[in-house]
Amino acid sequence: MAVNTHWWMALPAIPSKAEDEAYRRLRKIWGDKTRFRHKGKKRKHEFVTPEWETNLMTTLWENFTLFEPRQWLAELSAVAGVYLNHDETRACNWSYGFREHATRKIADIVIGFDGVGAQLGCYVIEAKRPGGKLTEKDLDPVYYLGIEHIAANAGVKKLIYCVDPKDKQRLTALFGTERDKYKDCGVVTWEEVAGIQIKLARNIDAPSKIRSFIAGSIQYQFCQHGIIPSLLSEPYLNHEPSVAQVDEGLHTPYDNHDPQWSRVELGGL
Repeated sequence: MAVNTHWWMALPAIPSKAEDEAYRRLRKIWGDKTRFRHKGKKRKHEFVTPEWETNLMTTLWENFTLFEPRQWLAELSAVAGVYLNHDETRACNWSYGFREHATRKIADIVIGFDGVGAQLGCYVIEAKRPGGKLTEKDLDPVYYLGIEHIAANAGVKKLIYCVDPKDKQRLTALFGTERDKYKDCGVVTWEEVAGIQIKLARNIDAPSKIRSFIAGSIQYQFCQHGIIPSLLSEPYLNHEPSVAQVDEGLHTPYDNHDPQWSRVELGGL
C-alpha cells in the first residue's frame, strides 16, 4: 500500500491557495501535534491514517467545497432528518476539530451558515468511523450544542451524527423513545454522505464526461474506505457483476476480437 509522504496526498479536494479558509481548516488538523496514533510500532498522524475519524471527516467531507452551500446543506438536512430550510443560504464555513478553550470540549465538524435570521445557523457533526463506538458523552446533545461559542453565536443549531448503518438504526430508535432530548438531532450514514455528494456531482453545470468523472472519483474515494455509496455514480452500475461473480465466471465475456480501435468517425477535424 502506498504511503502518504505529504498531507496533500490524503485527499483530492486541494485548496486553490494557502490563503483559503479551506487550507486553514485542514492545516489546523494535519498540523495538530496531539493527533497521533500508534499503528504497530509506528506513530502515525490521524490525518493520514484512513482507519481514523480524523482522516474520514476531513478527506471525505472536504468534497462539499464543490457545491453551492444551499444545495448540499439542504440535501444533508433532509437526509439527516433535521429539515432546515436552506432556500436563503448563500454562504457557509466550517471547522474540523473545533475546541472550546474553557472546557477543552472538541466537536468533530462545526458548520456555520447564513439564511436563518440575524444569527448564524449551525450544524455540529459528530463523526464516528464505521464500527466506532458511541460513548456516553457522544449521546448527550447538550455536550456539543452547549459549547459556549456555539451557544452564543448560533441562533439555530442542530447536532447530526455521521455513523455507520447499524448505529443509524440504533440512534433512530433512541430519537423515537426520547423525543425531547433529541429534538435537535439528526443522523446520516457515511454511505448517505457519499450519495449526497454523488447526486450533486451528477447535476453540476459541466459537460457529461466531467460530471461522470467527478461522481466516479467521489465514489472511488469512499470505496477505498470500504464505504459503498447509497447512490452510485452511474445507474447501470447497480446491475454490474461483482468481483466474486467475475472470478467465478458468472458473467458474459466480451469479444476480444472486436476491432474497437477502428471505429473512428473520420473527417471530424
